[in-house]
Amino acid sequence: ALEALPSVAPQGDAECIAAAAACLQDGATHVRLSALKALAHLSLTDNHDIAADVMACFGSDEDTNIAVLEALSKVLTKGDVGAIELVAARLESERGHLRLAAVRILPSLVAEGDIRGIGVIAAKLAHDSLRVREAVVEVLVRVVKAEDRGGVETIAEYLEHDSDEVRLLAIQVLSQLGTGPSASSSSSAVGAAVLGRRDHSAAVVRETVAYAVAQVYARGSSEACSATLRLVHDSDERVREAALRALIDIAERGVATTVAAVLASLKDTEPRVRCTALEVLVAVAAKGDEEVLDAVKGLLSDPEYEVRTEAAGTVEGMASSEEVSAREVRLRREWSEKCR
Repeated sequence: ALEALPSVAPQGDAECIAAAAACLQDGATHVRLSALKALAHLSLTDNHDIAADVMACFGSDEDTNIAVLEALSKVLTKGDVGAIELVAARLESERGHLRLAAVRILPSLVAEGDIRGIGVIAAKLAHDSLRVREAVVEVLVRVVKAEDRGGVETIAEYLEHDSDEVRLLAIQVLSQLGTGPSASSSSSAVGAAVLGRRDHSAAVVRETVAYAVAQVYARGSSEACSATLRLVHDSDERVREAALRALIDIAERGVATTVAAVLASLKDTEPRVRCTALEVLVAVAAKGDEEVLDAVKGLLSDPEYEVRTEAAGTVEGMASSEEVSAREVRLRREWSEKCR
């Protein structure tokens, strides 16, 4: 009877739609499957009540799940914020099948450049559940295009969130928006959204920018290096440290301006910043650079033990032909001492 309905009933027939929807609760899988197929042919778009009933049919049976997806594509309209909210709410479900289904459906509902739709999904980055946040990241990566300035900016706003975890999730999304090696271009919407916050009044946001730069820009980007070198001289020690670490990922070896900035950081008032600068020098200074080595050796008599230890590792790392970090050298030495 369900299979016959699409042939004999007009599309939008309320009585037939209600009858087919009632069969979604049937105990037999093949009956529910036939009901879904009938609804896909009979239902008009923007029928949120039917869509909610259809969504509830997601389960472990793959054929049923495929039929659910097909039915939803017929009863929901792309760009309909109400439909996006309906499906996005399933990202919060305790049932893994429903969360997975929402991840699969949402990209087909969000129109390119749909800031409102993207905003509905992005708001769940701050959800309490890790499983929900992971699902949200997956959806956002699928629906936001790297050069969609509005969509990218909607995500980048979460770089200013109060939660460390939410800010890191925003970085995770931005770093996966197809930027990769092409992100050195100054036209990148992702790069513009990140660097546009480098002078933010909150130190924690500037720190987040430093971390983000290392994720969204390719090594050797002059734009990224220039912005990061500014942050190396920031008034906040955490920002300075984060900026120094970013240089490991984006700076080319042996660039004079980069090396000079890191050398200046060897005189920082904070011991942990001096330690980070020593670690970074192994990655950005030319091997065997006498000027750099002399500056590093000066810290072998630093008042802080951690700085002296890091300096010793840096001297050894720069003298070695092997590509190793100062931290790795130090860990090797500490392990050898323990073994002895």
